[in-house]
Amino acid sequence: ESSDAARIWPPQTSDGLGRFRFVDLPLGTYRLTIRAGEGALETLVEIRQAQVTRPEFAPLVVRRR
Repeated sequence: ESSDAARIWPPQTSDGLGRFRFVDLPLGTYRLTIRAGEGALETLVEIRQAQVTRPEFAPLVVRRR
């Protein structure tokens, strides 16, 4: 098992359309957490050889108190 499995990769900020990109991640499964304010969504994403991965998320609704 690679030591990258436990590595926390630097956070990314989305662009104006909510898109973000990680490049050159080692192959494997990653836990992807999306945060907006106090809300968060999480999913597992598998990175495969020579393949672009586009996880789909429902809109994150953050309710203000």
